[in-house]
Amino acid sequence: MFKMWKSLLENIQGIVLMVGLGFLALEDIKTRKIRSMSIIVFALVGAILSFLNGNWFDWRLILGFIPGIIVLFLGLLTKETIGYGDGLVVLALGCYLNIFEIIGLSMLALTLAGLACLLYTSPSPRDGLLSR
Repeated sequence: MFKMWKSLLENIQGIVLMVGLGFLALEDIKTRKIRSMSIIVFALVGAILSFLNGNWFDWRLILGFIPGIIVLFLGLLTKETIGYGDGLVVLALGCYLNIFEIIGLSMLALTLAGLACLLYTSPSPRDGLLSR
């Protein structure tokens, strides 16, 4: 019974994570800002689900806050070229994912961003100029 409950909570946590990230991404795309209250709600729901799931005291999950702290520090160093909202979202991810999952997610995001950049700035076959 406990194993079934834990599996159900993990699935709910995954769904909430994906929907929450989608909502935050849409908010960021539309307004170029992420409201603090949205991030707080996202983090609180993740913390509650992690606690109910029994993962809250796992050292890998606790270390999951380190990437968010690093992104916030990079935002400070770059005078908010990397926004504080982005850093707070990565910090909130620490409530859902452990450090290894966040690093893997970050590598995937960087790879996809690099591929999008290559496609966006590729030369046009017609005139050799940049496509955009």
